[in-house]
Amino acid sequence: MSFTRPLIRHVLPKISRLNSIAAITIADLAKMKVAFFSTKHYDEEAFDKVNESLGSPLEITYLQPSLNLSTVALAKGHKAVSLFVNDTANAEVLKELAQLGVEIIALRCAGTDNVDLPTASTLSLTTIHVPSYSPHAVAEFTIGLLLTLVRKYHKSFNRTREGNFSLSGLVGFNLHGKTVGVIGTGQIGLLVAKILSRGFGCEVVAYDLYPNEEKAQEYGFTYKSRDEVLREADILTLHCPLTPSSHHLLDDSTLSLTKPGVVIINTSRGGLIDTKSLIRFLKSGHIGALGMDVYEGEKEYFFRDGSRGVIHDDDLMRLMSFYNVLITGHQAFLSKEALEAIAETSVGDMMRVGRGEKVERLAKNSLIQHSPGLEGDGRANPAFEDAHSRNRGVTEVPDLWGYYWLRGGRESSGPLVSPHSGSEGAAETGHRGETVVIRHARLTGNGRGTRREEHITTKQGARIEDRDTPHPTVILLFLWFFGHNASTCASTIDLHMSPRRHLSTSQKMRQRYSR
Repeated sequence: MSFTRPLIRHVLPKISRLNSIAAITIADLAKMKVAFFSTKHYDEEAFDKVNESLGSPLEITYLQPSLNLSTVALAKGHKAVSLFVNDTANAEVLKELAQLGVEIIALRCAGTDNVDLPTASTLSLTTIHVPSYSPHAVAEFTIGLLLTLVRKYHKSFNRTREGNFSLSGLVGFNLHGKTVGVIGTGQIGLLVAKILSRGFGCEVVAYDLYPNEEKAQEYGFTYKSRDEVLREADILTLHCPLTPSSHHLLDDSTLSLTKPGVVIINTSRGGLIDTKSLIRFLKSGHIGALGMDVYEGEKEYFFRDGSRGVIHDDDLMRLMSFYNVLITGHQAFLSKEALEAIAETSVGDMMRVGRGEKVERLAKNSLIQHSPGLEGDGRANPAFEDAHSRNRGVTEVPDLWGYYWLRGGRESSGPLVSPHSGSEGAAETGHRGETVVIRHARLTGNGRGTRREEHITTKQGARIEDRDTPHPTVILLFLWFFGHNASTCASTIDLHMSPRRHLSTSQKMRQRYSR
């Protein structure tokens, strides 16, 4: 009897849980319903093509309105929502989405600044994005915008349509030999640096939190400090994400460092530049020319036809009044290849998340969950490419499928973690009352990496209390009860129970480590 009671107490809940998982697996075979906000005709064409090619696994409801608090009710009955750059997914909207049964937020863009990622994580909303759909599309558009601005193609086009072939006022300048400052050397920034350095013969200087010296040598540019880049550049082009740390990267203080007559190009995010400061420096003549594919207050006007209405944004109207300013409507991404890549990535990742499989494009900051009372230790995770993430004091385990966690600032040594334990939850740090939340994370780049294991303390044979993964005996009992469907059950267990493949944020594992 002493053996039977513990067996029943532990086995029956496990069997019940596995039964529910089997039911979920069967239910997941149905089409996933997706509410597609901010729909344009080119979105619908691209996503329908990809969805049909895969056997139509998604049931997509295309909605023209953007997502906000007044339109969030349209997501009712859908498991996922597909959003674009000007959709609003703040804390209020996310709470409504969670109450409506939405589980997945799929962004059709690289930036995640319009989503409150900590709140999404708290609500167990999985956020995915498309970090690399077609860097060539944005890089090539950046060069085209720059050339149009400095050689005045747009003015010549308008003149000749009216029969005016005068060249007066169309004098430009060569790019060859000019110093170009590139702020942010992600995939797009690197391509821009390569094109300008190797293609046009520019002297390229760049600034990035994580310099890529190998590419700098290959593409022929050099890294310098931010202020040095601002002071030396004849042309300044921005290619960094919008975070609290990069917000208003160019303002009065930084613009005052730039050369008189500097040309500024922004094809990243409008919030990188303080619009009020921009207008002041344009009026003074300090800025020689400005090319913008993004605008700080673009949400009210971009991606829609307002030609029959009135633009009430005085700053936008003032910018458009300058003869040396060229503004386009956030179209740098808009190429046939980019749309196909966005659709393929987004559809594929939604399907993978729905099946509980691993996804490589989880939004970075949503993988970090703060623990009260913890302070960052200032060590940067090289997989995080922006200052906002860097300043959180993130450390990583040297494993391709590893973990991120926040460390206690008062600790003298790192958390004791076994990188191959496959567990998720909170690990005791050695200070009573302090915990570190560990989350599964897909690290980019080489999983083995170089110097990725720095500052990591690993303890072999750490005691782990696993409350979710069943004991082998339980699995055998389950297969014995459901022998007629043994193969189906086994595949279900492999899909949903393997710690290395399971990504659900609903697990409540705790690792306990003895010193």
